[in-house]
Amino acid sequence: MSAEADALEAERAALARRLADAEAALERDSAEAEKRERALGKRGGAQAGHLAALDRALELYRGALGLELVPADDELRLVFTQVDARAPARPFCFAVAAEEEGEGEGAAGRAKASAPVYRVTRCEPEVAELPALRARLAASGDFAAFVKGMRRAFVAHAAAAGK
Repeated sequence: MSAEADALEAERAALARRLADAEAALERDSAEAEKRERALGKRGGAQAGHLAALDRALELYRGALGLELVPADDELRLVFTQVDARAPARPFCFAVAAEEEGEGEGAAGRAKASAPVYRVTRCEPEVAELPALRARLAASGDFAAFVKGMRRAFVAHAAAAGK
């Protein structure tokens, strides 16, 4: 009977060690999960703050420049108002499609590796500066400069039409 008791005691000790190991692993995993949740919460908070800043910037552009961004299936339409002093509500717009690298061509006739390739799909009204602005966009990939240039071109177009 003593051998049986010793075997049971050894089994109990082994089970106690396994239980302690399982509890320690559970505690480690719980601490890691909490740490990940906190990191995700911080990241989510940062993303929410970034989105709020973008919303404020869009509202500023909409109010100051009359710029509205209208996403469509395969393109982004940018609509400016407050361009023509005689008709501030008159829309001036253009649409662009961004192609993944390898789909379009850069200024040297090769696919650009680091930036998307933008293609102007429409422009209303057509402006004389469009070909030069397209070429600069293809060469630099600087979309913000392209948008500024398009607004300036629309302003010049409206001023010339008013003379």
